[in-house]
Amino acid sequence: MRKGYKYGLWILGGIWIAAMAALSPQFVAAHRETKNVLQAFDQYSFALVNQRFDEAYEHCGADFRNALPFDQFVSIQKSLEAQLGHLRSAKRTSYDVRGKGTPISWSAVVDAKILYEKKSLRFKFLFHKEGDRWIIYGYEQF
Repeated sequence: MRKGYKYGLWILGGIWIAAMAALSPQFVAAHRETKNVLQAFDQYSFALVNQRFDEAYEHCGADFRNALPFDQFVSIQKSLEAQLGHLRSAKRTSYDVRGKGTPISWSAVVDAKILYEKKSLRFKFLFHKEGDRWIIYGYEQF
């Protein structure tokens, strides 16, 4: 019985090593992409808080910009501030980063609490990777 147990452990160890070798590049890539999308969100929200609307708008993808021209984007931001007071911060509350296919197509959802002087709002920001950049392709309040 002892000998069978020992062989079983060796077999499980071998399977574990093979699985880690096969999956490791995906785990490393997922970690790197998670870090990059969170950095993109932080840069976007920092630009909004500091009313650098042109910088914030640069984090939005072509489809987003075609659907919402820059002056409308700025108008929405200013309207929110007029109603709710100065934008103080944006805090991530959760995120989900996924890659699928070959080559891998990356997408992410970042939930955030947007804190104004008078009220906080919760938003869901949708990102995908275009080339080597994470960009926003949509957002919604929830």
